[in-house]
This record gives sequence, C-alpha cells and structure tokens, in this order.
Amino acid sequence: MFSSRPATFTHKYARATAACLAAGSLVFASSCSAFQRPEGASEEVSYGGKKENSGSNNSFSDVSSEISDDKLREIFADGKFSDCKLDQAFFDSAYVDGAKMIPLDSADVYVNSETCSGYVKPQISGDQPDELKETSIYTALSATKNGSNLDDLPNGDAERKELSDDGLQGWKSAEVVNACMLSGPEGTPLEYAEVISMSGCDPVKPLLRSLTNLANRYQELEGKEANIGGSNGPLEIGDRVEIDLVDGGYLESRDKAKPKEESVTEKVGVGKTKMKLMSLEILTDNPQDYGKVCAEVEYDYEDESPLFPPTEIGLQSPDGEYQLMKVAGNTVTPLSDGKGSQRFCSEVGLRYSNSDFVIIGSETLTATEKSLEEEGMPLWRFHVKRNDEGEFEFN
Repeated sequence: MFSSRPATFTHKYARATAACLAAGSLVFASSCSAFQRPEGASEEVSYGGKKENSGSNNSFSDVSSEISDDKLREIFADGKFSDCKLDQAFFDSAYVDGAKMIPLDSADVYVNSETCSGYVKPQISGDQPDELKETSIYTALSATKNGSNLDDLPNGDAERKELSDDGLQGWKSAEVVNACMLSGPEGTPLEYAEVISMSGCDPVKPLLRSLTNLANRYQELEGKEANIGGSNGPLEIGDRVEIDLVDGGYLESRDKAKPKEESVTEKVGVGKTKMKLMSLEILTDNPQDYGKVCAEVEYDYEDESPLFPPTEIGLQSPDGEYQLMKVAGNTVTPLSDGKGSQRFCSEVGLRYSNSDFVIIGSETLTATEKSLEEEGMPLWRFHVKRNDEGEFEFN
C-alpha cells in the first residue's frame, strides 16, 4: 500500500501516518485475536501496571509506576492528553518496540497535533522465514489540540465503529483499506488522544489499554471517577496480538529477488540491461518525508538502449502491497552510451520494520502499481530495521 489505495485519506493525515506512510492512512480490522506471551515475560505481570491474580484492589495507583505523578499531570495538562512523549517503559509494555516512539516535532503542521511514531510488535502467524517473524507495524500516537479528527474524514472513505472490548468502550475507530485510526472516549482526557495503526486496529489494542489505565490513574489522582472505558479497575494489557500478515505473492517475489549486493540483467525498454543497486536510504531528516525509501539504480545496456532510464520502479511489502518509487526530484538523468544511474524514492514511508522488502522492476520504462503487480519482475530484496536511535539499518 501505500499504494494509491490508502491515498484516499485527506492530506493532513498523510503525514501523521507516515511518516507516515503515506499513504497517509490507517487501517485494519480483525476479528479473532490469539495471544501469545513473549519470551521471558512473567506469568504474573500483565503489561501496563496490573498484575494478574492481584486480588480485588481496583486502584490505578500502581499503573505505569515509571511515570511520576508530576509527569502524569503534565501528560494530562488541563485535563487533556497533551504529551505523547511517554516513558519508553510504558511503550515497551504495550509492545511498541524499542525503536522508540520518535517525536515528529513538526507534525502539527499536518495534523494539528503532537505526534510520536514507532512500530508495534504483533505475533506473526504461520510458518514464516526467520527474517519475517519479528515484523513490526508502523504506529503513531498523537496528542491533538482540538479533540478527535475522525469526523474530518470523508464519509465515503472510512468504516467507522465504536469498540466494544471490555475496558475500551468509547474508543472510536475509522478503518481505511489497511489502516486504522482511533480516538479516545469523548468527554474524557483521552478525547485528545489518537492512535494510528497501519495494519488493522487489533495490534494496537494493548496500547489502548495502557493509555486507558494511565488516564484512569490521572482521574484517580485528581479525585475524579476513574471509569474511562467502562473499566472498574486496571485493565490487563494482554499479550501480543496474532495476525496473518505475510502474503503468498510477496513470498514468491522475495524468493525470486536477488540479494541487494548482486547485479541483475533483464529487458527494460528496448533492450537488455545490467542493473546494480548502488545505494539504499531511508529518509529521516524531514518529518514530511520520514520513512520514505530511496534507491539509486545503475543501468548498463548491452546493445540498443533508450535515451533515458525508467521513471518508476516499485517496492513490495510483506503484506503483498505495491507502491511506486518515482524519479527523485522529478529529474530524469539521461543515459550516456547506454549507461547511467537514476535515483528513485517512494511516495510514502515504510509501514513495516524489522522485515524484508522487495524492489520490483518493469519491462517498460514507465510503470503503475497495477502494472507492477501484474507484470513486475522482482529485482532485489533487503531487510530493514529501525534502531533505538530512530535510524534505519539495512541487512
């Protein structure tokens, strides 16, 4: 995706998501969720502050103890969720991985909010290659300035629901293609909290429970009724949500693709060309382009050659979706004696981390997402992960 499909989201969301990904959108759904406790997790501790079998104590005072009372009052300044930069231990307990929730300081230019981004870790179902088992999904947590933005979505774009899960009543969702956007219960401090997930709503439900617990602790601290979400005590966060993510067509492409260090020879345009992946980069400096993938490809035609290299290639993600990578800066570099290189960049940021991606080529010099899906040729595969400093690493 982030193909054109999610692009139906309004522009102001395009950034929040991707850094968002572009696609700018959010979504998913899921029905039945299976849970599996991560390796090393205690049988007693349920993440987010509540211990299982802890008796009838319904106080929220022990929830997220890493966050002090003073910090909690800052997070919910004036009774509104206003600071997404929570302690990393809080995010860890909700399976938002150690890649950390990175503040997107200028996100308010696009979504009128303070936004932090990270990658949530589901449990990937099925017998998958090792490189795919720890795939994580892009997510963003926003502290909005004026309450929920869900009502601003075009009516025809989103499937809207109100969650019915125990302790999460009042949370509202809007699903568009592969993305999910959620806002907290109205009339509560969480009315100003929004969560975006790029692969359905279920993977971020542990985060919703953690936020609900935190808001109820704030209510209790302020001497107010602590029953946000309909809970009568701290919610057990649960384990990582199991999802069926990996697409069969993607696995086939991945098997055919070469390692990124190897050259590939295929017919592109009027003749055969040897192609080499010269460099890979994921943009992080500018929040508007955060997470976009750029690749420089070298072309060396054997005989007859076109005047210019291709203007588009593609990128396939683990869910099987394709997105275009277009000529960077809209500047096509002419070939000289059939030789030259071209830099391409994706239009949206990565929806997944700690996973394999496939660069897709086309026999023609121009391409669309549809043509890549129907006729594209897998060229190279690469593995990418965002590290603890928020930088992307390739393997």
